[in-house]
Amino acid sequence: MKKFVAILLVSVLALGCLAGCGSKNEDTVMTVDGVDVSFDEYMYYLNTAASTLISYYQASTGGGVDWDGVCIYDKTKTNAEWCINEALYNAAQGCVIMSKGKSMNALPTDEQLKSLEDNISTIRKNYEESDDPDAAFADALNGQGFTLESFKAVNKINFTLGNIFTSLYGENGEKLSDEKLQTYIDENGFMTSAHILFRTKEDVEGENGQTTQKELSDSAKAEKKAQAEKLCKELKAIKDDTQRKEKFFEYMKEYSEDPGKESFPNGYCFTEGTMVEEYTDTTKELKNYEVSDVVESDFGYHIIMRLPTVSSDVDTANQYGYTLGQMASSYDFDEEMKTWNVTDKAKFNSKYKSFDFTQFFGDAGFTYTTYAKLNADKK
Repeated sequence: MKKFVAILLVSVLALGCLAGCGSKNEDTVMTVDGVDVSFDEYMYYLNTAASTLISYYQASTGGGVDWDGVCIYDKTKTNAEWCINEALYNAAQGCVIMSKGKSMNALPTDEQLKSLEDNISTIRKNYEESDDPDAAFADALNGQGFTLESFKAVNKINFTLGNIFTSLYGENGEKLSDEKLQTYIDENGFMTSAHILFRTKEDVEGENGQTTQKELSDSAKAEKKAQAEKLCKELKAIKDDTQRKEKFFEYMKEYSEDPGKESFPNGYCFTEGTMVEEYTDTTKELKNYEVSDVVESDFGYHIIMRLPTVSSDVDTANQYGYTLGQMASSYDFDEEMKTWNVTDKAKFNSKYKSFDFTQFFGDAGFTYTTYAKLNADKK
């Protein structure tokens, strides 16, 4: 399935891209499209990249990262080098986003900036009882790879990214063209249908409290099949698509024994391999609003109606509830961002070309620091 970047759901605390503004000249690591990235902001990116590798190795090997070893994501770089380059790219991308946000009048609104300050105030309150509230608050931010200023920068870029998306695609992808939506649907193999299910198994609770399924008797199955065939014949006799759909959903509400009908009252939007094979194969053979013959699966007897796949449909396998319109728009936006030539712009300023960022990687892992602390340690 095509990659889906959840642009719409970037939260106030998201660990996404960031871009800085007004950093001091001596701590400016890079400048892209007139936007500066400070040392502290770059360290956030570096911390995020390092955390990615640490999590991977902990999950796959249970061990730490050999920072001098070959990186799994790029065989031409060591793990430390990959982190440095990954951080550099993401920093440049943040700058480009902020620059485009300015040109599109999509920078954070006053309301968004106020929500950011309110959020910071709320977080600060968690440390009011500390001996030194400001220091405790700063330590908490550092623990996540932030200073206060880089934390603000992260949120500003996320607000801007969301604003750009909304400008191009609407809040929920409603501005995406029908052609692009259909291309996304076709390329990913989405299909939509509803069914009236007559179950041929019943739930039985055992003495241990666990529920198992028991086959119905042959006579009970025959009765259910006869009922399914009767409804199917009635539905097929309706020539008008709208009337047939209305009657189908009326019968589905009244007769269907599908436990999922309450959660999916408008049918299922799905891809190959999500539903049982008989259901999928039948759906693929139907035209929109066409009703199938009675189909038998391990669940029972189905009467299936194919439905148009539309922007508001939600993939049943998508646990976050994104609509196809949101997913298609986010994919299209991701493709658009690839044309911004960020790699060509990802370069350190002269002072930091020779800076040894590998000094922060060692046997103990990645050591996060701030510009102020780095310089204080040198004194």
